[in-house]
Amino acid sequence: MRRPETLDVLTLLRALSDATDKLAFGALLRGPIIGLSDAELLDIVNELGEWKDGRPPDLSLLTDVSGLSNDYAKSAIETLQQLRRRSFAVPPAQLLSEAIEALLIRPILAARHVSRNARAIINLDALVEMARRYSVFGLSSLVEELQQQWERGATVQEARSDSVEEAVQIVTMHNSKGLEWPIVIPIGTATNFRQPSKFVHQPGDNTLHWVVGGVAPASLDAARKEEARQQALERQRMWYVVCTRARDLLIVPNLPTSRAASWYRAVRLDKLELPEVNLDLLPNEVVEDRPAEANLQTAEKFAEEAAIVAASAPELRWRQPSLHDADRAPAVIDLPPSSELTDPAPPPIGAGPLRGTLLHKLAEEVITDELTVTPEALTVRAGELLTQLRSQFLGQEIEFPDPAQAATLIRDTFAIEDVATLLPFLEAEVPVWNADGGILLAGRVDALIVREGRVLGVLDWKSDVNPSPKVKSDYAVQLDEYMSVTGAIAGALVFMTSGELIWIGDREELLAQLTPAPPAI
Repeated sequence: MRRPETLDVLTLLRALSDATDKLAFGALLRGPIIGLSDAELLDIVNELGEWKDGRPPDLSLLTDVSGLSNDYAKSAIETLQQLRRRSFAVPPAQLLSEAIEALLIRPILAARHVSRNARAIINLDALVEMARRYSVFGLSSLVEELQQQWERGATVQEARSDSVEEAVQIVTMHNSKGLEWPIVIPIGTATNFRQPSKFVHQPGDNTLHWVVGGVAPASLDAARKEEARQQALERQRMWYVVCTRARDLLIVPNLPTSRAASWYRAVRLDKLELPEVNLDLLPNEVVEDRPAEANLQTAEKFAEEAAIVAASAPELRWRQPSLHDADRAPAVIDLPPSSELTDPAPPPIGAGPLRGTLLHKLAEEVITDELTVTPEALTVRAGELLTQLRSQFLGQEIEFPDPAQAATLIRDTFAIEDVATLLPFLEAEVPVWNADGGILLAGRVDALIVREGRVLGVLDWKSDVNPSPKVKSDYAVQLDEYMSVTGAIAGALVFMTSGELIWIGDREELLAQLTPAPPAI
């Protein structure tokens, strides 16, 4: 694990998982991924404010850097801040993949490791694969595992790159396990065995034997013989590994004058009647000498070819409305006035995001008929879900939602007339996607209104307590995008806390489509 690319990834993930880890954040800014100099870092700190009591102003992933004059540093830190916000919504593997692309880590590794850049990049992909074992809230656990492996110097087999397929690779016997090559030639087989240690350990009874003061214990001779036997068997196993790594050809050097204590003599290779390698069939010239060709490419031709390359790889932009991307289109939908509430809803108990997660999950299970809309069943299930949520925030001081209040909100939500009418036609948590030129949209709809395989409408649950008109308008834009993707007639924002419904599109037409036609007379 003690490879430069592993340290780079560990530093990056430590900074993203803990905004207060200033050591990791500073190492990331100063290291090869960002590459700021000491002078640049000092200028950045001085721009953030005045020093107080000899201490510089705070610089972390929580610092507002919009006023920095260093455009590169500002862009890099803002990218890291966006990635940190993403860490609460995506699994570590996806977060690391996005960070690799956003921070251009692959080109950086390729420039740093000129002779082994392909292997460094493959090792980077292996770290991404390692992160796939962790869920959305598993970033801290991944960082902890990487940190432990780095500190104890854990040995991990380096990844193999396809770029060395035609190259000569030198690999130890132990590291060749599980791998394969077209041609294998064992080298260094004339090397003698290591001298036996004066201490002999017997794993069977966990005893240690050695000579004390020139006096050898009675068990030492038997222990040495047993150790020699075990080592001989291990050498034979190593030879078996070597001889089974070749796919097409195994070439074993013939060393008749090698010593008895050499690797060549570990197995009786001299007794094998192997044919001698015939090199006469190989071509005389492996590489054909070709005369140098003049470069006839003109500036116009280069520009034409560059335009073709650029056109073949158009820039793609992902939009995920549910994540409230900063580049989302401005709201342009006029909303009806809010309804007057005679009985204001009580203030929520617990953190907003956790409360929203709980309510969305309960609504999903009601739609899929896994849960009945009764206070008792809803309260019990809410308590079970909160227990699962608490296990992901051990040691953190977080106020969790009240299960009884969540159950009441779900009951009241599905008692709303329009929601109750639509319930038999709802399908929960449906992924949607769309491609519009270079803009790709991906998201997950809380509930689709479907009849006879046709999508008629969209419902979007919202757990906000008192959303502002601007927030409601933003939600409406998000809903309108999902309606465009699904071809829905209408859609509704369902504010669970207040019981308010905001319809977008033709509500009457949607309800008419759900009403069965009268039988023909």
